[in-house]
This record gives sequence, C-alpha cells and structure tokens, in this order.
Amino acid sequence: MDNLKKIALFPNISFGDSLLFMIIAQNFKKAGYEIFVYHDNFINLKSLFPNFHFKKVIEAENLEKFEKIFFQNDDKERTINFKNFREKKSLDNISILYFRYVESKHGILHKNDLVLNDKISCVDSILELLKKNFEDLHITSDTGIILDNRLIHKKHSKRIILHPTSSDKNKNWDKKKYIKLAKILQMHGFDPVITVSKEERNEFLDVLDHGIDLPLFLDIKEFINFLYESSFLIGNDSFAPHLASLLNIQTIVIASSKKLLKLWRPGWLKPILIFPPSYIPNIKHFRIRERYFSKFIKTKKVYKKFIQAYINQ
Repeated sequence: MDNLKKIALFPNISFGDSLLFMIIAQNFKKAGYEIFVYHDNFINLKSLFPNFHFKKVIEAENLEKFEKIFFQNDDKERTINFKNFREKKSLDNISILYFRYVESKHGILHKNDLVLNDKISCVDSILELLKKNFEDLHITSDTGIILDNRLIHKKHSKRIILHPTSSDKNKNWDKKKYIKLAKILQMHGFDPVITVSKEERNEFLDVLDHGIDLPLFLDIKEFINFLYESSFLIGNDSFAPHLASLLNIQTIVIASSKKLLKLWRPGWLKPILIFPPSYIPNIKHFRIRERYFSKFIKTKKVYKKFIQAYINQ
C-alpha cells in the first residue's frame, strides 16, 4: 500500500460539503489512489466509508508525500494559513477548491486552483471539473458510501421526514408551519417524523405535545440509517436534503433564493424546490423575499407539491 499514489482532501467543517468532497475521493480511489480525508467531525462516519483513511486535521503532516491535495476554501483564517503554507513551502500539489469565487474577495487564482460552476449543482460541477482536469479518471457521482446491508430502502412507505433545521436559522422555514404540515400529513394517513440533531432536540420537545414523533439520534449514522428506510424528506437548504438525494430518497427543499440553489441544490436525485413567489420584492438593501421567505410559503403549497411528488415517485 505504501507504493500507491496518495491523495489528501481537506473539506470544510460542513457535513454537506464533506459529502460532496467524497465524490472526488471515490473517483481517485477507483483510479487506484490511496485516499486520506482530514476532517474533525466527518471522521465519525468512517465506518460508512471503509475504503478511505479518515484523520483529524491536526494529524496532517508530510504533505509533500501526496500526489494531489484538495483543500476547500471557507473564507476564514484556515484557508489563509493554508495558502501561506503552500507559498512558503513552494508546494505544487495543492489545489484550493472554491465553491464560489469572487476575484475582488479571494484574490488572483493560483494556477492549480479550481472553481465550481455556480450555474449547475455542486455535484454536476464537481463532475465537470474532474472531467476537465483529470482525463484519466472514469467519472462517477458515487461517494463510496456503504450502508448496512440489513437496511431496506424505503421500508416505511408512509414515513415522511420533516427536517426543520439548518446551519443558518435564516434559511429555516417556520417551525409552526412544519408542525402544521405534520398534522396535515397525519390527517391523510402519513407518518410524519420531525428529525433534528441531539443538540437541537430540546428546542423541539414541544412537538411531542402535538402527537408528532421526535426520535433521538445519538449520532449522524443513526439518522442516515433512519433516512434510508424512510419514504420522503421535506426540509430547508441543509445537509439533510443532500444526504437524502444521495440515498435516492425524494426530497422537497424549501428555500429563499433560486440563485443560490442553482449551485447548492441536491445533485444526485433531483429535488423539488419551493421558493417564495417571484413577485415579492427582493431589491438590494431590502431583500424582502429572502429575509421573510418563510411568511410567503404556505403550508398548503408544500403539501400539494409533496402529494404530487409522492404519487409520481
């Protein structure tokens, strides 16, 4: 194994972005490379990705030994330090990957740096970059994830996951509307379940008073298994819809901005996207449509989109 060419990946802290980086990992793995993923939290999912090495960021050393290093820009000190390290060591094996790039903000690109196409989904853009820059790869959107073979895909045909959180509370549809949607689903014979992380759970204990299930997931792997055996997911622009898309679970994403979702929409199984009406003003300095999007997206509209998609899936 020591003779294999080695690739290192440094995704940012987001689980969703890390999942996208696994597309790069899997493509190079299939080409015969040994893959090292440096991430302080994603390491908890290493049992689902048994063909890769996962390490804490602090364990990164001897970067000269890698054939190629992919480092995700996060607009923070972490990226500045890595750029300075590349320059100081004169390393030519490092590529900074920008999911969004603005020259006035990020400076002039290094010749090895890569920028995603923000007119298509992240998945499609990563595949496009790999095809363009690494012609020897046989490109696939596979991430290398391997689930427990005892799980049954969509085992619970009436179980609908409602995922009301995200990394940015400004992107969240109103909690009361999720509860209202759950009650409508129950009236029509479905089994809605509200899912949140164990850290967020205390904020949602009141949904139990409404007769809505709120399972406790001790870790993200438990949630992944639960999602895989569910039938549908409705949520905000967050990690969960990307994961559902990867697992071939139909998804509705409720979001504020069509422009942002061109890039950030789930890119494996195509999602249904719901936005506030385009006639709501969204001019610079006001952004009424984006700031108050939750008020303009009705529960009945979400249910109608859901039932159409559920019947047709």
